[in-house]
Parts: sequence; structure tokens; C-alpha cells
Amino acid sequence: MSRPSWQASGSGSKGFMDISHTLLTRADGRRQAEERVRVFFRDYELVFYERILIDGSDIIPATSPSFMEEAERGMDENREVITKLLDQLADEGYAALPDLGQIPQGYLSKVFHTLAHLLDGFFGVDSHFYNLEEGSHWVSRRLVKQIQAAPDRFWLVRALGSISDVEDSRFKGTAGFMKP
Repeated sequence: MSRPSWQASGSGSKGFMDISHTLLTRADGRRQAEERVRVFFRDYELVFYERILIDGSDIIPATSPSFMEEAERGMDENREVITKLLDQLADEGYAALPDLGQIPQGYLSKVFHTLAHLLDGFFGVDSHFYNLEEGSHWVSRRLVKQIQAAPDRFWLVRALGSISDVEDSRFKGTAGFMKP
């Protein structure tokens, strides 16, 4: 399951951007796993995609030998995002906890906001892996045991969220999040 997290396509302002996510879900089968992911994206209010692309070959059952490897890869990618966000804050002089109260509103506060969302379990465009069962970017030991006990009930679903014409999309309001 190769997956760039951000893949810009098209050309100029009329192009589109695809953002890849791998989601863990519990389901009775491949079709239900895909439907649960589609319902999540349809109902989730913090991220909007114009379309969600899911290829059947990108739905992996927990019975597959690659299941845990793919889940770990996604969680590692989440950790990399967190590290990069922490590095950005440190590079600007906000490396210690007491420094965080001094972050000015603007780009750096949005970096901190994104970091907080990743740590707190809010799904966002920066979420490479997301666990729908626990509302988390990680997998608890408890859930690992459940997966091991009933591997036929758990699935990883890779979904590509597409945003066309980024200039006119709901992302337009994020212009303040762009690094100056």
C-alpha cells in the first residue's frame, strides 16, 4: 500500500490535491469496512473532501501478514509529523513547555494547534493513520488484543480525499496557516 500523504495533481489553480489516510475500522467484511470509512468522512465536520477514493486493493484485513506493518507505518508517519511540528516550534524558540504560553497568534499558534489535534485524537488532513474504533492516531494494547482475538473483524482502509481547485475550496480559509 504505497501512499503519498499529499499528492498534488492537475495544473495551475484549477488542479486538485489528494490527501491519503489509512483508517482502522471494525467490520464484518470488506464492503462494510469501506462503508464505515465513507460514513466517517461524510459525517465528520472538521475535514471536508469533495470526493473520497477507495480502491478495493487498499483494504487490508487483519488476517493479512501486512496488516500490523501497515498500521505501524501509519503511526510512524504520525510520529514524524509530530516531530516536525515540534521542531518547527523549537526552531522559532518555543522548545520548553513554559515557552508555549508565549507563542504568538498566527502561523506558530496554528502549528501548535495541529500538534494538539494529533496528540488529542482529532482527525485532520495531517492524519496519516487514524483509528476509528478509539478515535485516536494510535492503537491501544486493549485493541491490539481484540484484533488478535478476532482478526477477521478488523480492517485497514486507505482513502484518498480529493480537494479540487484548492484556491476556491474550503481550504481557502487556511491561508493564515501558510508559513510566512
